[in-house]
Amino acid sequence: SCIIQENVSNLELFVERKLVIRFYILIYNQCVYINRNGVAIVHGPKYDPESTDHKVQIQHNGKDAVIDRYPFPQHPSYAYWFEKLIETMKAYAPIFEDARKQSSLFRYLMIGADGLPCTDGRLRLLEMNTYPNMMKPPMETPVYIPVFSSLILYTMAGINNDSWVRVL
Repeated sequence: SCIIQENVSNLELFVERKLVIRFYILIYNQCVYINRNGVAIVHGPKYDPESTDHKVQIQHNGKDAVIDRYPFPQHPSYAYWFEKLIETMKAYAPIFEDARKQSSLFRYLMIGADGLPCTDGRLRLLEMNTYPNMMKPPMETPVYIPVFSSLILYTMAGINNDSWVRVL
């Protein structure tokens, strides 16, 4: 029941704009996984570190707040940032420990998370949601369907179609 907030000033910009990577975490059968699919969200306004405009600094939905959203694997630096995502998840292992221990073949948790690429090569976590919204916007449907179907396939049939990468 607290909020931790920190200024991140070394953003890795994409076409002079803030880039947010939405990804999905699965805690299942005593393990933690991330899905290879995700969403790259490119903010609409050009990034200005001095700006106090909500659309520049925070908002990545709504009119004029986003210029592009597309499946993360289509991003030119996908391979690099996916590896950084794995490193980040390993570094945050302690926060998943209780949920990991309580998971089983019949008990799992899926989390939607947002990461922020930085010029130091780190991926900073912005937020994690235990109830990820996989309904809107419709242009993200090409990501939602593979993520959700791979979740069902893995948790109900025990088949990992290489979508879920084990990190812990």
